[in-house]
Amino acid sequence: MKKIFITLLTLPLFIFGQSSIEQEIKEGIESLARECPIVLDNITTLNTVTYFNKTATYFYSIDKKKAQKEYGNNMTNSEFITGMNELLTNGFCTAPDMEIYKENNITMIWYYSDLFGKYMGQVKLNKNDCK
Repeated sequence: MKKIFITLLTLPLFIFGQSSIEQEIKEGIESLARECPIVLDNITTLNTVTYFNKTATYFYSIDKKKAQKEYGNNMTNSEFITGMNELLTNGFCTAPDMEIYKENNITMIWYYSDLFGKYMGQVKLNKNDCK
């Protein structure tokens, strides 16, 4: 899980010095989308990422069989999302790389489906979720 978390935090890299911060975020996300799909590890693939109306949405597919093998055969979608919510909230609220999103009131959504496209759940965060 830590490897997934570190990868998720390092994905949003942006090139600064253009017209506005929001435009830079949009361009950075569009650049990342052109690189997709990106295999993050043996369980997780970033399929695409979008940016619209101050919302960055990351679409992931999860190999549930491999995830269950690694984290327990009885892992449900709800348990997976609960774990990811805790992990992503901690990272989003404390990682310096996430400040740009919070300062510019950008909502982040991490959307998860299995390898067959079946919805598993999502995590949605913005600066108001940080204590």
